[in-house]
Amino acid sequence: MSRRNLLSGIAAMSIGPAAVLATHATAATLNRRSAPDPDAELIRICEAHPSIIAAVNDYGSGEDDCPLWQAYERSRDAIHAAVPVTLAGMVAKARAARAEALNPKNGTVSPSGTPAEIWAWDLVQHLLRLEG
Repeated sequence: MSRRNLLSGIAAMSIGPAAVLATHATAATLNRRSAPDPDAELIRICEAHPSIIAAVNDYGSGEDDCPLWQAYERSRDAIHAAVPVTLAGMVAKARAARAEALNPKNGTVSPSGTPAEIWAWDLVQHLLRLEG
């Protein structure tokens, strides 16, 4: 064995554990970044919710069997049941709450008597839960 090979082997053994730990840390970071957002479905539903509200307001029949109303109920109930685990999920739910509180006739916002009233309190609870 040459002295160069011996020194290379010793150097590799001395940095081996550190390199392995760094590789594992990097892999863990990459896995976290590439993992799907746990609130992705909630965010998708919340982003579509204002359009559903607008469709019900513009074209809904006001009847329980109206497909637009049924789509609204599914969306509303899914948002209500959702427990966001990320700040992005909470922001999405807050935007959906604002859409619920918006009066399309004059542009004012009033959550009283709407799902937004309940969701606002839910968001307080979600924030406190995330804080621990």
